[in-house]
Amino acid sequence: MRGVFLALALCAVAGALPARQLFAPPPQPLPRPPSSATQAQVARWIVSQAQFGMMATTSCGSGGRPKGLAMSNVASVSDGVHSDVAAGNSTGVPLLYITAMDPTGADLAVNPAGSIGFTQAYGKDGGFPAAAACKEPENPTCARLTLMGSWELVSAPAAKAAAKKALFSKHPQMASWPGGHGWLVYRLKIDYIFLLSNYGGTAPIKVAEYLAATP
Repeated sequence: MRGVFLALALCAVAGALPARQLFAPPPQPLPRPPSSATQAQVARWIVSQAQFGMMATTSCGSGGRPKGLAMSNVASVSDGVHSDVAAGNSTGVPLLYITAMDPTGADLAVNPAGSIGFTQAYGKDGGFPAAAACKEPENPTCARLTLMGSWELVSAPAAKAAAKKALFSKHPQMASWPGGHGWLVYRLKIDYIFLLSNYGGTAPIKVAEYLAATP
């Protein structure tokens, strides 16, 4: 009897919804821009799709680490609410949700200068479609991007709430991370952009051009 009621309820819902809502496919990741796209567009696509990147900071010496040496660490990122499927939500500005208990967070508290790198070779789990070229990550056609600059703490309530919404949209588990760890939100003030996405070497990308482009 319980199954009958459930079936009737589902039928009622189905009758109330247009067919396109019942059978609409899930949003798909944005495809890589065509070869005719600008370097800025390719760079913006990489950031919009990325689920994480490799951070580089200068070690502050916490936790027994050698002070002053380069420190590499993985970091989950987002540049907008579901920006991997909604190009209009992409800002191109990476956001971090991190604690000073993490070596990278400790470093940023002392010296905000740093960079973050992305590669299409991260594959599906990293937010990128499979690409034959990426069987060898150093293949120039396997796009890779590094953004250099300084990480700014986002503290204004409205800006922080918007940043957390963008981060949590790609990383829902963040919302349940331990509250006592002092989580902070950072955004990157971009000063320099390095992109290699094809043969022929790199081409300079102005920050203003990058920010004005769309994925």
